[in-house]
Amino acid sequence: MITVINTMIAKLSASLAERLRFLSVIVVVLMGEALGMAYPLPESMSAEASGAALTISSVNQNHQIDSFLTSIDFSD
Repeated sequence: MITVINTMIAKLSASLAERLRFLSVIVVVLMGEALGMAYPLPESMSAEASGAALTISSVNQNHQIDSFLTSIDFSD
């Protein structure tokens, strides 16, 4: 009987933890949306910032690919 009770408590705890995790994600997303509405970026600034972020991201990816390829030893 104690084993059954412990199993039920463990299942309820896991279920509760999943629900809390899900709710915390929703809260974070909603807070981000609220901040975006409260402090919107001008359209021109937003486009420039996203373009710069994409450029930095692609340069970083290219550098990572290059360093990976140069680290491979093809002498086998």
